[in-house]
Amino acid sequence: MQKEKTNKPVALVLKNGNLDILTKWLAEAKLHGQRARARNRIVKLIGEKAVMIEKERMIILGKYSKKTKDGELETKEVEDVFGKKTRQYVIADQEKFNKQYQSLIDEDAVFDLLPSNREDFKIAKEIVLNLNVEMDFNQTDVYEQVCSAFEKI
Repeated sequence: MQKEKTNKPVALVLKNGNLDILTKWLAEAKLHGQRARARNRIVKLIGEKAVMIEKERMIILGKYSKKTKDGELETKEVEDVFGKKTRQYVIADQEKFNKQYQSLIDEDAVFDLLPSNREDFKIAKEIVLNLNVEMDFNQTDVYEQVCSAFEKI
């Protein structure tokens, strides 16, 4: 007798560029007990992927940024719209940097659904699909992409 095949999804697929806002939404959700613990485990998984993405971003910056005499990435002081001063890397080839960085944030972030985490992802799905937060226009676009990905699991 053959076992019946099930078409359970094997992974949650998001875009790298959507992970930060998803983490923020999940982290800000007011939860209790098991739901809070499941959310925290998913946020941790997303955070691990975000660290890898940041390392890739730094490699791209290293490739296209100007360097100091000591070989360090050159920075300059800039002022944001609120008057706050921050440091920003000086990009030597902005067009090439933008192209590679856009490629990085458009890449898929794949989270395998395992027996050990499947229930956590189901809880995260419920949290995401029932978010009660205000969003601007750009955030609603990201929200739609994230919801679509979660609806597939």
